[in-house]
Amino acid sequence: MVDGAFLSSREADGRDPRLRLWCPIPAEHNPLGPEVEEGTAAWIRRHRLDVETPDQDRLALSVWICRCTALLCPDAPLEQLQIAAEFNVWVNAMDDHVDLPGGARDAAKATVRLAQLVRPAEAPESAPLDGSPLGAALADVAVRLSRCATSAQLARFAERFRHGMFCWAWQRSLLEDGEEHDLNEYATLRLGATFVPVYAALCEIVHGYRLDGGELATPPVRALTEMTSWLIGLHNDVHSWAKEEASDSPDINAVTVLARETDGDLDEALTRALALSNQVMALFVRLRDHTRAQASDALRLHLRDLGRLIAGALEYHLRMPHYRRGLKPGHRELLDRIWVDTGPADVDPGPPPALASIAWWWQQLPEASPCSSRSQPLDGREESP
Repeated sequence: MVDGAFLSSREADGRDPRLRLWCPIPAEHNPLGPEVEEGTAAWIRRHRLDVETPDQDRLALSVWICRCTALLCPDAPLEQLQIAAEFNVWVNAMDDHVDLPGGARDAAKATVRLAQLVRPAEAPESAPLDGSPLGAALADVAVRLSRCATSAQLARFAERFRHGMFCWAWQRSLLEDGEEHDLNEYATLRLGATFVPVYAALCEIVHGYRLDGGELATPPVRALTEMTSWLIGLHNDVHSWAKEEASDSPDINAVTVLARETDGDLDEALTRALALSNQVMALFVRLRDHTRAQASDALRLHLRDLGRLIAGALEYHLRMPHYRRGLKPGHRELLDRIWVDTGPADVDPGPPPALASIAWWWQQLPEASPCSSRSQPLDGREESP
């Protein structure tokens, strides 16, 4: 990796092919991004979010979060981009708060609070049940978002928001039970805990198109949405595990889950994580292209936005300095060996990995047959019949 920038396949000479992260989708940037930074900082101060989560320099991070939002919503007009940036700050602040023992206290209390915080998304017209800075900030965003969304869009946003909060409660419970959890359970949890489905619903609103609910609910589109969550979550884990290790903060991370299966060999764990990422990316590209050929104009825009979410989040993770500061010896060097290949390729996604919770994605390919669900081990070797 050079200065966090994407490398093309032509620049890959001499690099470890096992630590290749493939993303053929280009990142796009909203030119209005810098214009929302000042307003976002003022919004943080107004709602005292820097007080709610004092362990983070929320004002300093807000600049990076605004840049991230500009990557996720490259076509949003200024007003909608401002709302999206503030919602992005809120999600990051809430994510930090849920992980703080002194903030959420225990899994049961965290679950109650997360449930209470859903109310503004369900009914922006109602007073929030949670009167904390986080509750008031979310209510403010929900009211303003409701003014530029249809009833169907708000309902979709609320449904996905509720699921994301449920997955956060699930994640907090897993962190406290003291047990080890396998990659299959992790995969299901992260489909919601990434909040990516919520951001996909947000993109529909701020980019100004209207999706048909029936078309959105078809198995191929649902699979593509889940793949988007999986890829963004996995890319986040690949770039954040070292920071989590350095801070001794417990979290559920694909790299640490895989490291348990490799007797602590982080090099091998990263290799497996990146192999999974590349395989799912190949499946995403192939299924997206097939689905797009039969899609409505609005769904084509949505499929484009799913790809933008993947590429934009990856670009953010590569450039965000937060993930590369204060790491343990050897971890920075291991991260530096990861490189991103943007070269186009017709890659065969192969059979699904041995993860029952996501194997159904492969069945959505047009060439899929009943025998195509046969899975392979996570190290890429096929199982014996």
